[in-house]
Amino acid sequence: MLTADGVPEALLAVIRRAAEIAMAAGLGQVVLRTLSPGVPDCYQGTETWDDSLVDPDNRRPVPFEERHELLADLAGSSAEELLEHRRDGRVKAHVLQRALRARADHPGCVDIGSGYLPLAVEGRWADHVVAFARVSSDASDALLVIAPRLPGAVMGDDARPPIGDMWGDTTVTVPGFVQGTYRDVFAGGSGDIGDAIEVSALLATLPVAVLERTTDTAADPGAPGVVGAPARWARPGPSPRAMRSASSLPPSCAALTMTPTPRRSTLTRHSTRSPFTASATSCLTSASGPAALATFSCAFFLASVFGFPLAKPRTKNVPSR
Repeated sequence: MLTADGVPEALLAVIRRAAEIAMAAGLGQVVLRTLSPGVPDCYQGTETWDDSLVDPDNRRPVPFEERHELLADLAGSSAEELLEHRRDGRVKAHVLQRALRARADHPGCVDIGSGYLPLAVEGRWADHVVAFARVSSDASDALLVIAPRLPGAVMGDDARPPIGDMWGDTTVTVPGFVQGTYRDVFAGGSGDIGDAIEVSALLATLPVAVLERTTDTAADPGAPGVVGAPARWARPGPSPRAMRSASSLPPSCAALTMTPTPRRSTLTRHSTRSPFTASATSCLTSASGPAALATFSCAFFLASVFGFPLAKPRTKNVPSR
């Protein structure tokens, strides 16, 4: 059996380097899963480094008292100190806490109807940076997210944390309507962001960054700071096809409120369900649910088997694309 004293120094060096890379990548994963489109998936009890396997090793009692003490300790710790003592896991808890707080403080940037805008990255390490903006539906608020991708190449043989000058000439391009004054939610610094910003400045303290806009900007394409913003961010009404589908539903579903389908634009919109799905779901949960379900299922069965239309035929031909 191999003991700790018998591990070759060369193997220990590999383990140490792998651990450093894993910590940098782990912080990036925390930021991405917290602020990417969707709902953050957080396992209670894994707020710090956790090497458990998924099932069933991670099903342990959550030490809530220790977590309360950890949060109290984070309040008096700087980002530089947390990175220096990164092996104790507090830096991961710090990043998770501040990223979740950014979601709570800027709901318009992450709710249904918000925008997701990938940001272009240029320079030597461009392929090792993930950068995007979460933008509110009226472009008045934004969060900028920067995380490392495959950080081992940037960290080199000595596996130093990928911060500061290690990123060289790598820059992130920021569109005009997202520019403004931002604050780093992890390190606390703030400043104005223009057409481009160096990654070495963004990741000067930690391998990840989340910047929150501190100035409100009107969604007027001609206003300073929002040049190039989409002319309209308002959601359009339901499409004709959705309206025809909804009109074929039973009378019990006649008074449903339709959920508009987002218009395609430069920013990818996110909606949990389409107008037709919203109608069908409300129908199945209404007072006459069983009857509605039977009618609903019958209509789709006839349409799929016999080709019966669920709505009136089109009145004019639509050229194919």
